[in-house]
Amino acid sequence: MGKRNWSLALAIKDEQRKKHHRTQTRQKHEYLLKKVENTDVEKLYGTLKFHKNKRDPNTKLITKLQEEWDFILKNKLHPQAVALILSREQKQVEEENKLWGRQSIYFNPELNPLGKPPTIDGKRLPNIKVPIRNKRLYKSDPRIANWAITPPDGVCPKFYKVVLNTEKDRAEETIINTQPKHPTSGNDSVNRSDTTNWNIQSDSDSGRDTNDSD
Repeated sequence: MGKRNWSLALAIKDEQRKKHHRTQTRQKHEYLLKKVENTDVEKLYGTLKFHKNKRDPNTKLITKLQEEWDFILKNKLHPQAVALILSREQKQVEEENKLWGRQSIYFNPELNPLGKPPTIDGKRLPNIKVPIRNKRLYKSDPRIANWAITPPDGVCPKFYKVVLNTEKDRAEETIINTQPKHPTSGNDSVNRSDTTNWNIQSDSDSGRDTNDSD
């Protein structure tokens, strides 16, 4: 198709359309700026995050909240509150991606030694640590002082939770490797000679039986 001829009417319409678009953009910017200046950023981000994590999210509301949040980031509004939110989110992401090992509830010395959260049906389970037990301090029994019990000499015993079956026993492995694959002994040779003698004797007996029958 060839280039269309220039028309003054079309040029005026295009200019009016562009001017109208610039006016709408400026009005929208002023409206968002006025709305966001007095907005609680913590509440805005919390609401946005809450609706994103819902099972049936409201797409229209999420789009509106996301637009306001992006406007705040683009125009660098509420810098202190935004910096606090972003730093907290970064720490949370690091906590979720950190491998806790023995402290993880998913820890298994053989199947999952790093404590990595599993994924079920395409959804990653939360990265949770084993809850810390609440240590309670109990008062000592006053009768113990009257009994005057003396503990035995030496260092107090220590108890450890040892994780077993994490490595192969080297001593057992060397013993298995040093054993011959097909062991032979003198008894085996004797047994073999006995079987051959028995076979020869049985053949001779069968020959005698045939001669007697004849």
